[in-house]
Amino acid sequence: MRLQNNSLFIKPLDTTLQNLSGNFSFVNGDLNSQTLSATWFNQPLNLNFSTREGEKAFLVDVGMNANWQPSRTGLLPKAVSEALSGSVPWDGKVAIELPYHGNASYKVDINGDLKNVSSRLPSPVSKPAGEPLPVKINVAGGLSSFDLTGSIGAKNHINSRWLLNHKADAG
Repeated sequence: MRLQNNSLFIKPLDTTLQNLSGNFSFVNGDLNSQTLSATWFNQPLNLNFSTREGEKAFLVDVGMNANWQPSRTGLLPKAVSEALSGSVPWDGKVAIELPYHGNASYKVDINGDLKNVSSRLPSPVSKPAGEPLPVKINVAGGLSSFDLTGSIGAKNHINSRWLLNHKADAG
């Protein structure tokens, strides 16, 4: 199958990949893609995916890599965007397990380096361009919560649990 400038809405994230182009194949119930290109949060993204029917669950694996300019994603408050310049090369892996019986689970691993970013934000995130600052983000969870862990440089660590609020449908 060939995609050419398609859009893909990702409902759980309430976001859309734009300009999705590339090839994938369907063999015996499994999907496998070559490297696809897209635009996500106003930035170029390379990705690939595979799906397979496991013994107890349907499995989805996604690989991503990009080199984004944080100030141009549209995700950050204006004051933060104005204090940043440069780009962040990053790569990510997503593993989703959709059991035939039970609840879905996922794992996300993102690695990047803020070396090419100049930040005029307060410490600990102020830094000149050229100074390495590795970032690792790991997320594991399900439909009701996820754990977010990671590090920014050698000294700053993240460890939190997020509860997901599902609004009841009216009507």
